[in-house]
Amino acid sequence: MYYYINTFYIYSFIGYIYELVLNFTTKGKIINNLLTEPIKPIYGVGAIIIFLLDKYILKKIKIKKKYKIIIFTISVFILLTLFEYLTGIFSHKLLGKTLWNYKHKHFHIGKYICLEVSILWTILSLLYVFLLKKKTDKIIKKIPEWFSNILIITTITDIILILIH
Repeated sequence: MYYYINTFYIYSFIGYIYELVLNFTTKGKIINNLLTEPIKPIYGVGAIIIFLLDKYILKKIKIKKKYKIIIFTISVFILLTLFEYLTGIFSHKLLGKTLWNYKHKHFHIGKYICLEVSILWTILSLLYVFLLKKKTDKIIKKIPEWFSNILIITTITDIILILIH
């Protein structure tokens, strides 16, 4: 269980840094985060989706490796795109905020998904599974449970405060 929690937090933090750098370099400013803590949960959940696909497609299905990779790639593309779309709708309906908008992209479908970003996440997912996962797993497994529990309490408190205001 703590593996999933720690995966969530590490990749949520990496997503936060990614968006911080992206917004600063493309817009010249730092965009406020929805949460007060430095995480972007969509990236953490995305990493867990990728982990589960790796666990149940690449490691369990008994077919040739090239077919596993094809199935994995298509699954990642579809599931992460669907997740991004549903998260966009959910955040708009629940919080009344549009957290991202892809209408300026060439191949957008509405404002929450676009082909360019879906392809980017698919490529990054492949890099994660085939190049980074073994290295990050070593770090994730060393994080003590007490630290993970503090992070959970902090996030729950952060979310409650957002919903109250």
